[in-house]
Amino acid sequence: MTSRSRAKSRDDIMALMHVAYTGKDALPLQQDTDLMTAQDIWARKYHELWEKLEKNTRDSFCTALWKWLAWCDRKGLDTVIHPITKCVIFLEDLLSDMVAKNSKDPFGTVRVARKALSKIRELQRGVPPPYGEAFSKETLIRSASSKALAATTEARIGPDSDPLRDGFQATSLDQDEVERILDACIKHNDHWSGFRVAAMVLLGTAMGFRGDDLMDAKPSLLALTPVVRSTPVPMQPVTCSLRIGKVNSFGWLRYSGFGRHKEPHLDAAGALADLLVFTLNLTGLDILQKIESQDTTWWQYRLLFRDLYHADKKQDRNALAKPLQNILQEVDGSPVVKTKVLHLFRDSGVILLASGGAGSELLSIWGHWARGTLQQAYLEKNPLSALVAFAIAGGWDQTSFMGRHFCGRALVMVPERWIDSLFPGVRKVLDAVRARNARLQSGKRQADDRVSDRAAEGFLQTVLYSGICFWQNLPFRTQRYGLAYALHRLPAVAAIIATQEYHDFAREVIASHDKANKQAELDVSASMGEMLTDMQAPALYDTSGSIRTVAFAWKEWKCGPGEATIADRVSLIKADKSLAVGARNSSLHKKNRHLPQLIEMLVNLGATLLESIRLMTQIADHFDLTLDQMREGARLLNGKAAKPDCTALTAETNVTVGHFRQGIAWAQGEIRKNQQEQSVVAN
Repeated sequence: MTSRSRAKSRDDIMALMHVAYTGKDALPLQQDTDLMTAQDIWARKYHELWEKLEKNTRDSFCTALWKWLAWCDRKGLDTVIHPITKCVIFLEDLLSDMVAKNSKDPFGTVRVARKALSKIRELQRGVPPPYGEAFSKETLIRSASSKALAATTEARIGPDSDPLRDGFQATSLDQDEVERILDACIKHNDHWSGFRVAAMVLLGTAMGFRGDDLMDAKPSLLALTPVVRSTPVPMQPVTCSLRIGKVNSFGWLRYSGFGRHKEPHLDAAGALADLLVFTLNLTGLDILQKIESQDTTWWQYRLLFRDLYHADKKQDRNALAKPLQNILQEVDGSPVVKTKVLHLFRDSGVILLASGGAGSELLSIWGHWARGTLQQAYLEKNPLSALVAFAIAGGWDQTSFMGRHFCGRALVMVPERWIDSLFPGVRKVLDAVRARNARLQSGKRQADDRVSDRAAEGFLQTVLYSGICFWQNLPFRTQRYGLAYALHRLPAVAAIIATQEYHDFAREVIASHDKANKQAELDVSASMGEMLTDMQAPALYDTSGSIRTVAFAWKEWKCGPGEATIADRVSLIKADKSLAVGARNSSLHKKNRHLPQLIEMLVNLGATLLESIRLMTQIADHFDLTLDQMREGARLLNGKAAKPDCTALTAETNVTVGHFRQGIAWAQGEIRKNQQEQSVVAN
């Protein structure tokens, strides 16, 4: 079947739709009615039969229809999709063409052509029934389909088929192949392509993404769920909503997601972190600037964009498939050969989950194959319905992960300044977006508040969480890849990994990871007592980074019932021999308790609680101090930890202990002055 002499054009397809049939069995052409013109009637049919189709489906249909036009040209026939016998001969010729090209799925090509003809046939004026499914069920059409199916069967399982290439291994990745591909991604000479393909592999298999989902994935659709209270380590799933495609055919917003993997090199959260670090530092994408200026065109940016010109467009298949195919050829040992490319990850994800113990009901929720009111109207709308699938995909046991989620590297705290060095300005923009969204939601709009951008809030939170994942995975990246891991050379990263603080951190992360992995394989033993005590102790202080002001620090301090403070809770825990404070709580308590106790001191001087918090906030604003710096200043003023007045509070500020002491003295003076004024008024 030769191609058409003229270039393929969408105008050809539109012209094909407008062809009119005037044969003996033609239907009368549609006429205007009192309520609707003939053109309006045709336009509604066009929308229902063509315009509402998914873009990929329309593209496939166009390919089939161009073949129909070429066949009609070659045969010297008009392009009316009638009579049935004409359609059958075309389908049989198409089948012969596919068999001659050694196609492994000639039935798939014939089926697409059959569906395309059934759609356009109904749009061509005067063409009589059958249309749609009735066209496909017509006896002669079914005969052509049966021949095509037999050809596909012969190609796949006949005596000349290759069991390794054409069998189950041809359409999915096993665990070893995933690891070898990821190693090839990191070592690939085009680092941007390498990080994109690594993200495709891990995000695609973890979330069951179709090719269309990968091509349209957007940063604006990323968000964090509420923390899952698994023990001993809480789980923080990341979600990506799916706003187009097959899963939304009923109008529900669908989600996919993932948690941290037991093994760092297989961690989807780590692959996303690498991608975001590269994107925000090295590609020049202006996503933060647009969020800050309330320009919502950033919503159109794609996560796996090929280059800046295509960043705000849905990626075409080649933009994703070509880098993947290149890397599949570079895999150590031997190239990875598959018959599927972009759908490979969805196939692989479901097989890996099933081999990990996931049942069909869980798989149907995870893959959005569920049917029925319960599944479609309730379960599939919440990503946490597939939480067990997230656990299995992360290498955890599905029956016990809620009580045995030993993600050891997640226990080691990452300094905020390291995250900020990776993503400069993100925290500040997030605070501004949160404040603006809150004002708009409460009806307290300010003059420069233009849009409520919840997507930005979810994305920026995901970015900061990715910073945590990046640093907690970095020691393992170094172990596995050495200098081949390109992000080592990012200036912000290179400056930090050269410090003794990072070396200590890396040793702690690796030790915590190894210790937790051993425990995950064993019963609870005495050798793990210290670690488990710390894990299972109640969390007294928030470590998520969400507490950032003096007022919230005080609210956290007074979190107990009645007038109980964290200090009171620590005393009660220590008094109960069956409980333990835990090393993590003890360390945070030593650092964080001094600021609220300083507020209590101001209250004891006669100030109200609100006045005391206001004065401490004014000190923070005057010296431009963060909450961590305020806490450190309060600690350094403490008698046991007192430092010379020339000592800086932290390395990030020039404010000294002496400056902070002057600020507290000013607050005490303000309290005394207010008391004197009140005394004068009273007299």
